[in-house]
Formats: sequence, C-alpha cells, structure tokens
Amino acid sequence: MTLRSDKELVAAALEQDLGAFDELMQRYERLVYKVAFNFVHDSETAFDVSQTVFLKAFQRLAQFRHEAQVKTWLMRITHNESIDCLRHHRARGADLDPLEEASPHLAMEAAQERDLLQRDDRAQLSRALARLNERHRLAVILRYFQGLGIQEVALILGCSEGVTKNMLFRSVRTLREALSGSL
Repeated sequence: MTLRSDKELVAAALEQDLGAFDELMQRYERLVYKVAFNFVHDSETAFDVSQTVFLKAFQRLAQFRHEAQVKTWLMRITHNESIDCLRHHRARGADLDPLEEASPHLAMEAAQERDLLQRDDRAQLSRALARLNERHRLAVILRYFQGLGIQEVALILGCSEGVTKNMLFRSVRTLREALSGSL
C-alpha cells in the first residue's frame, strides 16, 4: 500500500471518502496537538482545540485551494483556534496560567534545544516562551520546536519571510536574555 499525498487525500475526502480525511487527521494530529498545547499549556484544552481544528478543517475542506500545504493550512487553523481559546478563557476570568500547569512537553530534539538556547531547563524555557507575544511564540514554536521552514512559518503567520526572520531573531534574543537572567 502506497501512501497517498496530502493533495490526493484532500481530493478523496471531497469525494466523500471519510477514510481519506481520517488519514489526514492521523498524519497531523500530533503536530496540531503539540502546537495547541504550547499555546494553552493544558492537555485537555489542547485536545479540545485539536478536535475543533479538525472539525473546522473538515467543514472547510472545499475551500482549501492548495496554494499552501495542508500542514500549513492546519497550523493556521490551530493558531487561530488556540488564540480564540485563550481569549475565551480570559474573558471568563479563567486565565490559563502556564506556570501553574504541568510543564509542557516540548517536542524539540536535544540537538535543536542546545542550538536554540544551550539550556535544558524546560520549565525556564516554558516561562520565557509564555512572556513572548502570541505571534512571536507561534513563530518560535513552529520554526524551532516543529521544524517548519521560514516560508511555511511566514505563510501561517500571514507575513513576509523577512518579517518572519526578524520576528524569530528578536524572539530568540528575548528568550536568551530571559534565560540568562534567570540562571
């Protein structure tokens, strides 16, 4: 059995092949969950956000134009849903405090972690990430924790590659300063 491309899976799902959409979900569910978790810092809420992401993706599948990759499209939906979730919790006065939650399961490989900050204290990294604004945090998560390229991150954020590079440079500098000050 050969693996179908994302484009083939989208086409099959549009032809009412629910198995094709299920295959897309299985392909990206971990990534969607990880990105959501890095925003909301709560496993149940991240699971809820993930479910909403795939529900919206299924409902909007006919609108997918193949100008971007499916992964990029799903990351954009995940970003929007995570932000909406945080706003909803803040509006209700039930702010999700990442420092009170369990330490996030950052999905970065050890070599990447050393390259980014040369520190392995994930709790400090989590606190430093929480201090970044939402766009900068997403840029860092997508680029360094999920391994997306600059072009993909720019598409998800809806800005140019130059702006994305500048955002990442400033974010990493801010993280380094925060971490060096806390050590």
